[in-house]
Amino acid sequence: MWTFEDKGADLQLPESLSDKLRMVRWHEHSSDIVPISGSKATGVAKVVEHLSLKPENVMVFGDGLNDMELFDYAGISVAMGVSHDKIKEKADYITKTVEEDGIFDALEGFGMVEKELHFPQIDIETVEGPLATIKTNHGDLRIKLFPEQAPKTVANFVALSKDGYYDGVIFHRIIKDFMIQGGDPTGTGMGGESIYGQAFEDEFSEELYNIRGALSMANAGPNTNGSQFFIVQNQHLPYSKKEIARGGWPEPIAEIYAEQGGTPHLDRRHTVFGQLVDAESFAVLDAIAAVETEAMDKPVEDVVIETIEIED
Repeated sequence: MWTFEDKGADLQLPESLSDKLRMVRWHEHSSDIVPISGSKATGVAKVVEHLSLKPENVMVFGDGLNDMELFDYAGISVAMGVSHDKIKEKADYITKTVEEDGIFDALEGFGMVEKELHFPQIDIETVEGPLATIKTNHGDLRIKLFPEQAPKTVANFVALSKDGYYDGVIFHRIIKDFMIQGGDPTGTGMGGESIYGQAFEDEFSEELYNIRGALSMANAGPNTNGSQFFIVQNQHLPYSKKEIARGGWPEPIAEIYAEQGGTPHLDRRHTVFGQLVDAESFAVLDAIAAVETEAMDKPVEDVVIETIEIED
């Protein structure tokens, strides 16, 4: 039974009922009315006892304040995506909504089912997301961005690009057979700020890797992302697919590394958030990587980002 109250807790049970029933609040203006000795938790406890299990064997899902007792009882508690803040605070794990397959997401998160991975860099044509075109004085680099895997990083890059932050900025560090790096308005590799006003955290994904053509964040260590980025240019690795897979990389990614190149040693050190999409862009990447450089790997002649266009 639900109650509907103008103010929280303004409804009280009469004495004739209060020795048999109690109110369990689940909303600011509503409560469940349940037997004084009964609740979701006691109901689950009876089932658990009947099955000769223990509370630590139980995983429960909830979203409202009337799930608090259940969360106290169970070994593992999971808050659904639209849960009350107090439920989220108490939960062992916060998952997505039911419509977003939140239960399956939680099972994956706890390692109870094998996580199904998708590699958008390999299947780039089917990926939804913004398309960035980095226009340089050497040609255009067209890059698909991955907000699903790296939402904060993509939001930062898109906002800076739309604000013209990168306009006129150079690629200040270029190393052939490795990568090209830019995004620092000072052109020194020491500057650059994020839209968040401070360095922000890494967003590593099991679905994104520093394969050839990957767009990644440059950093000065863990969780020091700002505005600088690099594009992986390496074309050759001295390892076979089998050797790379033995190192823990998924087989499809190991195959890409072995056949096309990349920088696997940067995985889980630098946030990947985009990928070059066409042969023309790879040709421009290789042309930029081949320019003459001087001390500190800076090009003798500036390689300039004229602007970055974003197609949402």
